[in-house]
Amino acid sequence: MIALREEELLKKTDNIYILLNMTAKRARQLNAGVPKLVDIKDTPINVALEEIMTGKIDFEFIKKKAEPEATEKDEEKKGKKKK
Repeated sequence: MIALREEELLKKTDNIYILLNMTAKRARQLNAGVPKLVDIKDTPINVALEEIMTGKIDFEFIKKKAEPEATEKDEEKKGKKKK
């Protein structure tokens, strides 16, 4: 059932690795007793894939704040402190 919808699943994430991580994490949650968001009786992996397919589970990239680049003055201060 799921194999036929592989292309549709990949459209949800555009990346097989994100899809695999989402599926594995959700399957672990289901094994731990978290309620299902879809009404099917199947393995936790297939339930997780169905949840992703129906849009019940989604992902969001979290961008880390970039550290400001060191200026010449900062480098000079570091150099003076080390001496």
